[in-house]
Amino acid sequence: MSGIWYSCMTTEWGDVHLAADDRGLVASSLFGAPRDDLHAKKKIDPDIRLVHDREYRRTGAYRSWLRGYLNREVDCCCLPLFPRGTAFQQAVWEQMLQVPFGETLSYGEIAARLGKPGAARAVGSAAAANPIPIFIPCHRVVRADGTPGGFGGGTRLKQRMLLHESSS
Repeated sequence: MSGIWYSCMTTEWGDVHLAADDRGLVASSLFGAPRDDLHAKKKIDPDIRLVHDREYRRTGAYRSWLRGYLNREVDCCCLPLFPRGTAFQQAVWEQMLQVPFGETLSYGEIAARLGKPGAARAVGSAAAANPIPIFIPCHRVVRADGTPGGFGGGTRLKQRMLLHESSS
């Protein structure tokens, strides 16, 4: 059984749990989600042991980035991210990383960018499976009419994050 290092960061928006291996970040929770969220939706294999990263050797850079995000000092994450997912999910997450801070794209626009114009729902499913929310900005993907659409942390949190970014 191998291990993944994790830490919890308390923010004014709620706790965020981070999990990293030797390569980089493999999972994160949304603001206020329980630590068990790291194993939810197969973000991390349930057989993998979580080891507390007390000295933040593996999660420290991500904690710093998150502080910068909340203070509007950083916009995109240039740290190593290693989400587990299918080839289609990986392609969707890569497109999400291209959405600039303060902007949004629709599920359909991402599907079109992937050359699959009828796959808006599949893009939504891939967004819901994102194991590294906040860092891979699935909150920047909205419905075609501009309304938020679904979000693992609820639409209130999604709207808060979009407002946070748009008022920079």
